Amino acid sequence: MGCIQSNPIHTIPKKKNNAVEEIVLTSEAKVALAEHGWDKGIVAFGFTASEATSKLGVGLPIAGIDAQWVTISFDDSNLEDIPEGFDPNFMTPGSTQKMGVKCELYHTITGGAATMPALAIEGEMYLGSDAILKKLALESKAPKAVTDLIDLSIEYNEIAFEAMKHWGWAAMHAYQNYSMVNKEHYENYGFGKKDEAWEKTVTDDIKTFMSKLEETLGAKKEINGFYVGDSLTLADASLMNWVQSLEGVTGLDVKKHYPNVYANWEKTKENPPAGSQHFIYGFPVFCGYVSQANQQLREDGFDINKYWDKNNAAEEIVLTSEAKAALAEHGWDKGIVAFGFTASEATSKLGVGLPIAGIDAQWVTISFDDSNLEDIPEGFDPNFMTPGSTQKMGVKCELYHTITGGAATMPALAIEGEMYLGSDAILKKLALESKAPKAVTDLIDLSIEYNEIAFEAMKHWGWAAMHAYQNYSMVNKEHYENYGFGKKDEAWEKTVTDDIKTFMSKLEETLGAKKEINGFYVGDSLTLADASLMNWVQSLEGVTGLDVKKHYPNVYANWEKTKENPPAGSQHFIYGFPVFCGYVSQANQQLREEGFDINKYW
Repeated sequence: MGCIQSNPIHTIPKKKNNAVEEIVLTSEAKVALAEHGWDKGIVAFGFTASEATSKLGVGLPIAGIDAQWVTISFDDSNLEDIPEGFDPNFMTPGSTQKMGVKCELYHTITGGAATMPALAIEGEMYLGSDAILKKLALESKAPKAVTDLIDLSIEYNEIAFEAMKHWGWAAMHAYQNYSMVNKEHYENYGFGKKDEAWEKTVTDDIKTFMSKLEETLGAKKEINGFYVGDSLTLADASLMNWVQSLEGVTGLDVKKHYPNVYANWEKTKENPPAGSQHFIYGFPVFCGYVSQANQQLREDGFDINKYWDKNNAAEEIVLTSEAKAALAEHGWDKGIVAFGFTASEATSKLGVGLPIAGIDAQWVTISFDDSNLEDIPEGFDPNFMTPGSTQKMGVKCELYHTITGGAATMPALAIEGEMYLGSDAILKKLALESKAPKAVTDLIDLSIEYNEIAFEAMKHWGWAAMHAYQNYSMVNKEHYENYGFGKKDEAWEKTVTDDIKTFMSKLEETLGAKKEINGFYVGDSLTLADASLMNWVQSLEGVTGLDVKKHYPNVYANWEKTKENPPAGSQHFIYGFPVFCGYVSQANQQLREEGFDINKYW
């Protein structure tokens, strides 16, 4: 199980060529195929309870192909007839012969690749289950929606199998002393074998992949067990394995993070496609062995889910004695004290969220300079202070740097002398403490998931030009100088905008499912989800220039409803933030007219 590739992978592969791999057969290989009668008709080689072969097992019947099957086992056993009474769990249904993936014959006929599945078509040998499905789809002139999904599975296939080795198969195969696989394919994976940067890269790619599937299903009128239309296509075959592979092998909570994908899989299982039963019912047996081998490691924290959950907790700062003394000196070590500028995107969320949570916080205005703490003088411009605050200091000043543990970001929240950062994460903390409905916490998680990428877009298509024009007087130059016109390539821009499309489409879908758009994301009254999502229309529209009204009409209409009766704590953002957006638009006007326009990706 999990023995898909023949060569160790030293980098993280992705976006491979989508063409089927036709093996250039040696004369010896051609003779071997002919000797066993595999040079005529269509012969499939594999084990349909495994992830990769299951795709072909389902795809061939969809394509109307009645192939002869030869079971491939995970050892070096030579070709033999399957004996009467042989355990059906270890043979591909309908096959009458079997041989090991490591045996000389299989090595020969696959051109030395010795991977499964393989497909012989009139004596020509092909490898790569998804690529074979793509070949069949093109030959049958399948719709673009089908081939696009097969391409998506191809693009992320190897990165997902890297994750499965790391968080699943490696421990099981090590426990079994690599009896089923080549040791060198697995020994560099598992607990302690990869650093956090590698793990984050892999899980970020899986998030992108699964979010695209989630979005595809979310755009359908109903989830019916089919990715395209109302009947099985080769796209369903290509995507057949992913829920069981990621859930059963890596331990990822697919049901929680990708409910549409999970629900579609449940629908598929209600009426299993031809060729799928061996995988649907047989593969979980192997997953049980994987779970058992990884149980203690997962309990000790080697859990893939932490990369989905890790940013969803408020970041509590470990304060130095100097920081604690500074908080006490200014009376900020008692009660709840909020630091920020509520006309800004991030702080606006906290400005709205605290009243919803019933918290009457003391506010300290944080400006964008290095000014020291001072009382706000009488007659000070109210546009540049957080309503209700009596003191202000700059985000770059030494005191603020100290009490935020060197982060010097806003907003920050001191609760009885403990300091927390991350507006959405703080809202999540408050939501959990108040036992808010799952619909609320899920939307906050969504905002957390896409917050960083959306702010990348805002820097690139908005803030960078304005701050450069102002000679970076309000910000640290190094945070912005690598963004803006000519600073990123098209691939980067497409990745960022694809993620924003996924995020905003989920919000659009959420609102579309409501009976009426009333200014609230959940129910008929304000929740912390509304606070978490407070900024996005003005941020994306006012900073990046995205036409939110055109592309996401439900989200835009909901924002218009919100503004009709502004929530407590929102007025500074609703009426003050557009002033800054005006500066952004002015700084970017010529660039946008010349084509540096985020809307081109829509």
